[in-house]
Amino acid sequence: MQGKNAQNPHEYWISATRGGGKGYNNNLIYINKNKLGLVCFLVLTFFMLIFGTRTYAVSSTAGALGACNIVNPTYNEYGSSYNYVYYGTKDGAGIRFRVLRTKANNASTVDGGTPALFLLSELAESSQVWVNSSATYRQDWATSDIKKYLNNTVWGYFSKEEKKAVLTVTTYNGDTNWINSSRYARKATTSSNGTSDNYNNLANDKIFLLSVPEVLKNEYGFNTDYNRKDTNKICYPNTNSDSDGSGWWLRSAYSDSGSYVAYVNSSGGSSNACSSYSNAVRFALNVHLSSIIYASNASTTGASASTFKAIDSISPTYAPKATSGYKLTIADGGAGGNFKITSVASGETITCEAGGSLSISYSGYTSEHNICAVLKRINDDGSDYNAGPHYFARQTSVSGTSGTVEFTLPIDITVSKYKLIVYDETFNGSNKTSVALYDTRTLNVTPDTSGPNITRAYRKGTNVVIEATDPSGLWKITESVGGAAKVTLSG
Repeated sequence: MQGKNAQNPHEYWISATRGGGKGYNNNLIYINKNKLGLVCFLVLTFFMLIFGTRTYAVSSTAGALGACNIVNPTYNEYGSSYNYVYYGTKDGAGIRFRVLRTKANNASTVDGGTPALFLLSELAESSQVWVNSSATYRQDWATSDIKKYLNNTVWGYFSKEEKKAVLTVTTYNGDTNWINSSRYARKATTSSNGTSDNYNNLANDKIFLLSVPEVLKNEYGFNTDYNRKDTNKICYPNTNSDSDGSGWWLRSAYSDSGSYVAYVNSSGGSSNACSSYSNAVRFALNVHLSSIIYASNASTTGASASTFKAIDSISPTYAPKATSGYKLTIADGGAGGNFKITSVASGETITCEAGGSLSISYSGYTSEHNICAVLKRINDDGSDYNAGPHYFARQTSVSGTSGTVEFTLPIDITVSKYKLIVYDETFNGSNKTSVALYDTRTLNVTPDTSGPNITRAYRKGTNVVIEATDPSGLWKITESVGGAAKVTLSG
């Protein structure tokens, strides 16, 4: 079938039907142009119609072991756009964090730190005193009761695998960029080291409170004016839409008194209070990106999907009372430890064409879990190609200490090299971190050779005719008019 748009003499239709079963499906395409030199253009257009185009997810976070589409926040005074992550559990429920940065807070610049998810708990932890009223040093983070509470109680919310993925952080003079010396200290007036030169830095800390400079950075989604109320700093006690904000402690000292420290009040404004008073606890930590195999939608149920699908991303938003976000799959140990790919030796490359079946043998599987695979696109030299696309597949309820699984590559997968990460997944449910033993290989995806073929193109009167066959029956049209594909010619 062929047709012409009477209102636009340069617009024509191509007839292309999908083949079925065995044999060939012949299709004639007539383009009302009398120059055979257009054949190459038409052939290109023809294949664009058949295979179409695809919009892929955002780039993978630089430094991640696998595929992680989490991005930095975008500041907006009425509500900055954040990605959210679940990590750890309290009372059986996952703990929701906002992502302040994809670099740790262990450098003098926000993007100079170790590749990590710098996380801040979203909802308020129970109220605590910063330090007991009988303490000798009332402004000293290193010896504070609130630090002990974090290390003893809150640290217990995380599994041993989650703890291993958390960075140990040291900061130096973290308050020196704070330009408000008339009211608030750049250093505590009293400290455990017997000097006044104490900036309440972090020293080999894994879990901690934010400092005043850290809640004054646009890069973390906060307003830079300490004296201004900031919607982005409001912390809620729960997801109840009617709940009011809670004041929450910072680790920075207040200069006018030897016993006062800074906190964020219930309206998101700056304030200070006697360190023996009670305020909510909002804690922070850094999850090393090199431990993250896969970041998926937190609500995922772990369903089987044996055909690789392009990994989607969650659009950043300001949603402090919501439940949306990512859940992480983190590595338990290094590659090829207690779980190994056996079908291809370490260091060798697997080759598979688009649309083909990828068969993977493994050993070290010890119970009925899931066998999953992530494809992370890489450059020819093996470095990360962070612009994607990246893919994920899962085979559920596989049993036995060894075996073989098969995954199917999509027909429209980008032809490229990939880092193939195959892992034994312990899926812990929605909104909770999953844990995996893993191994890696390089996968080289080659073009599909079973698709439609142009058999000939020739002039017939004032028309150009393109003949094609489809032995695979995989033709598809992305746009059609009256059952025929539409092409717009220029010139």
